[in-house]
Amino acid sequence: MIPKLIDVLDNFKGHVELMVNVSRILSKVSMDNDCSYAIIKTKKLSFLVDLLFDYHKIRDFPVRISFVLANLTTYFEEARE
Repeated sequence: MIPKLIDVLDNFKGHVELMVNVSRILSKVSMDNDCSYAIIKTKKLSFLVDLLFDYHKIRDFPVRISFVLANLTTYFEEARE
């Protein structure tokens, strides 16, 4: 399910409400180790960082994506690279 959520962010860029809701889901599931590892396995962390900068004016979106990235980099060396 995690790769599909990341794909939603990729395929529906600009749909503000959808992006905010998906980022909310990712921020919640990124607190679980298995889900965090699934996010890392998508190899789309740089994509998430790009979204962070591209859509920094969307309310709540940057905070949620930052939260996801913080969860991943806290516990997984692979995410820090």
